[in-house]
Order: sequence, then C-alpha cells, then structure tokens
Amino acid sequence: MTEIIDFSQKKKELNNYKTKSKHDLVLDYCDEVFPEGVVLIAIVKGELEVSSSIEDEETVYAAVSAATKTIQLNIDGD
Repeated sequence: MTEIIDFSQKKKELNNYKTKSKHDLVLDYCDEVFPEGVVLIAIVKGELEVSSSIEDEETVYAAVSAATKTIQLNIDGD
C-alpha cells in the first residue's frame, strides 16, 4: 500500500525547526551578554513567538508583564 506524505506538514515542521534553531542561536549569544537570562519576543509571519533562557516560568511571566506595563506607560506618556 502506498503511503501519502503531506509535504505542507513537512514544510511547516522544517520552518518550525529553523525558527527554533534561530531562537537558540540568539539565546546563546544573549546569554553571553546577559548572564541573568533573556526573553525574546518576535513576530514571525504574523505570529507572536516567545523564547527565553530563563528556566523559571514565574520569572519569565513577571518579566514579560513588567515589560508590557513599562511599554504601555511610555506609550501613554506617563
């Protein structure tokens, strides 16, 4: 019996791998500059992607929350 291969799914998997690989490269570089850890936020093809070298999820959430509040305050001019 012939197996049907979904190339669109394979392409999506390859693109996800490439994106993760790029994030890993950037995280490795940023770790050298910011040893406490970093959070990367990127928009790739209209989708939001978040990567972090910080292992504690609560710390990541707190950092992202504080960053969004700071950005909003700057936008509002307060």
